[in-house]
Amino acid sequence: MAEIKSTLDLVMEKTKGMLLSEEEKRKIKLSERVEKIRGLVDGYLQGKWSKEKLKKEIEALSTGFEKEVYREVWQSLLDRFDFGEEGRKCLEALALFTNEEEYLNKLDSLWSEYQETYNQWLAERRLQLTSELARLGISGSAILPLPPNDLGWSDKKQEFNRRLTEIREAWKSAAK
Repeated sequence: MAEIKSTLDLVMEKTKGMLLSEEEKRKIKLSERVEKIRGLVDGYLQGKWSKEKLKKEIEALSTGFEKEVYREVWQSLLDRFDFGEEGRKCLEALALFTNEEEYLNKLDSLWSEYQETYNQWLAERRLQLTSELARLGISGSAILPLPPNDLGWSDKKQEFNRRLTEIREAWKSAAK
């Protein structure tokens, strides 16, 4: 079976007779690690492995590239943060790779506030829709209306996304 070659191996094959500087070799190795990090983060967020396995794999990749690797992990998780379960998983993993309690707490609070606000809105909207259906003679325990993309929620969600963007930008600015 043919061996899978790394980017560095392919570059070295194509550039026989040419020499790469140490800096060029380092950049190539770092770009390989960045791709692996993205795959590891994706796998973690898809539930393929635990945050402990993610941490172990990232630590193995970081040798010689600690600052760059951890920054890429942090960036990937922060960029993938959302208000669903993936957001909760991002928060849990971010806590493993950064000690920025201020920003972790802000994200955690925003995520929790979003969940609470959405669940409250959903309950109120369902009650309203159930009442409207009852007036039309449609009722029963099997009726559980699911609101469509409701403008009332879209406005609220937009505000949460704006606040999330502010936190991301502030954290990224502080990290520079």
